[in-house]
Amino acid sequence: MHSFYSLRGKLTYLSVALLGLLLATPAAAQAPFDPPGLDRAVAAQALHTNRLLLTDGVVGTGVGVNARGRAAIVIMTEDLWVTGLPRSLDGVPVVVRVTGAFHAINKTPVKNPLHQVETH
Repeated sequence: MHSFYSLRGKLTYLSVALLGLLLATPAAAQAPFDPPGLDRAVAAQALHTNRLLLTDGVVGTGVGVNARGRAAIVIMTEDLWVTGLPRSLDGVPVVVRVTGAFHAINKTPVKNPLHQVETH
């Protein structure tokens, strides 16, 4: 009986030590987000954005991740009724997101009032 508890204690210690080692590894703590097909999606998005923006109701494009965890081209639209959008581009899946129109809030840079110096 004594050897069973001794072995069990050693296995517990080994499991805890291994878990600590894995958690302390920088690669595990800071794994980069790199979904499958990311480079291909970025290239396809750059190639097709200008043409896509000519479509009525398309307000932007980007690269994101689809429901399967793969890189996808994101087409942003003003509303649900935009038609004629592709399901894929150069073999990269397309995800459509309704974002509404984008509007600039201020066309000129705003000075930070904390950095203004007043002279009297």
